[in-house]
Amino acid sequence: MITTAEASRKIRAALRTAFPGTKFAVALSAGCSITWTDEGPSVVQVEDALLAAGCGEAKISWDDKRYIRIDTDRSNDTLYFDRFNAAERAAYQQHLERRREEERAFAQHTAEVIRDAYKAKRAAIAPLKDHTPPPIQDATVFEAFERLRLSAVPRGRHRWSLKKNWPIFATSLAISRMITNGLRGSGRRSRHRNAQVGGCESTSAIFR
Repeated sequence: MITTAEASRKIRAALRTAFPGTKFAVALSAGCSITWTDEGPSVVQVEDALLAAGCGEAKISWDDKRYIRIDTDRSNDTLYFDRFNAAERAAYQQHLERRREEERAFAQHTAEVIRDAYKAKRAAIAPLKDHTPPPIQDATVFEAFERLRLSAVPRGRHRWSLKKNWPIFATSLAISRMITNGLRGSGRRSRHRNAQVGGCESTSAIFR
């Protein structure tokens, strides 16, 4: 067993000896590929040269095709031979680059359309109205609430002003009115129901 680097050097030396006029690219660490142009030898000639130099072992696959396996420290790798036409390969690379440019342009156009649609949608939405409660003109309301607050807050705590916290007070006042109106409405519904079914007077008297 040899290392991948040693196997690469051995294969390059065998190819330079057998085909001195052809340039080969040997990459055993990335796919175990050997690449050269179609102006050089055929794949069978390269395989025969490597087997003659002892760079691998011939194997027969299930479809009766020969392949070469090399035993390195990484694993038992199979050599992949890529004999290509230079003009066709260059045209294919140009085609791939055009496709990438078209995809980038399409992605940019899609992003711009989505951004413009989002801006148009945001512009069509009416702004929210101000729901700030109206100011209270009666000063006695502030004075009453301030006395109530001072009686509930222990000494030494931070005391906050009613004028600054009027929205909180207005919200609490609205909630208390809703609760009071709900209780009153519940009492009226109870009296009406008891009157229909002839309920006991003690139940109706609670809500009078």
